[in-house]
Amino acid sequence: MTASPREDIMCLVKKIRTIRKEKIMKVKMAFLYGPGDLHVEEVELPPLKPNQVLIKTGACGICGSDVECYEGRSAEGRFDLGPYTPGHEWGGRIVETGKDVQSGLKSDD
Repeated sequence: MTASPREDIMCLVKKIRTIRKEKIMKVKMAFLYGPGDLHVEEVELPPLKPNQVLIKTGACGICGSDVECYEGRSAEGRFDLGPYTPGHEWGGRIVETGKDVQSGLKSDD
């Protein structure tokens, strides 16, 4: 069974602000459901996998194609697959690393 696009997004992209509560991590993420239909939602993240790195995003660039998708002038937005999180070229700080990460990265890098 494959994960939905939304589950993939939640696992791979950690957006905006991270909140810790009793080991349940929640983040606020922007989801584009269709042209002009952008929602910021609080979602729970699944536990970090051993080979993953969790990054608290400090900034994210929105490119012209993201704007065109929002305005309904682009076929790039795959709304037929479910909502997606626009933006790329992001930067932030490492919050947590999985136990199998061997890159030398650590919290606060």
